[in-house]
Amino acid sequence: MRPLRDAALLQAAAAGGKQELRSHTLPDGQEITVAHEGHALGEALFDLDGALGASEPGLAEAIHAGIVNSYEPSLRKIVYEHLILCGGLSGLPGIGERLMQELRLLAPPSTIPTLYPFPDYMPDHTKNCSVWMGGAILSKVVFPQSHHMTRGDYDERGPSGAHIRCG
Repeated sequence: MRPLRDAALLQAAAAGGKQELRSHTLPDGQEITVAHEGHALGEALFDLDGALGASEPGLAEAIHAGIVNSYEPSLRKIVYEHLILCGGLSGLPGIGERLMQELRLLAPPSTIPTLYPFPDYMPDHTKNCSVWMGGAILSKVVFPQSHHMTRGDYDERGPSGAHIRCG
């Protein structure tokens, strides 16, 4: 089902493009044709209100709100210019370009949102779990080694061991 999902989302990544009929063979051998449904599925990433009737922000609006609400003005430009797209859908062709196109409309005029590429030293098969890996790397860089809790510590003390270790 992943190829079907990816193909459908790819249609939305090319927003405004001509909608094509695409045939897909399901695991049970049944063949289906996807037209505007594929566009609607992918478009939901960017326009939840229009695609699903939900009054939640789309991907670009959520990122913009996160930056504006979480960083002081002097840091916002830096954050906009150092974005990383990761997780299961980050490998979709065209999704980065579509996201940048929408963020450019939301960002201040003097700011050019920029996506950093996935690091060369990370194997391709790790892209789907890159969010977890990023957190693991960040924890190694930001927190001193004395604040890390080993599996043995956790097994011995449980979650309360974190308070002892970091307290």
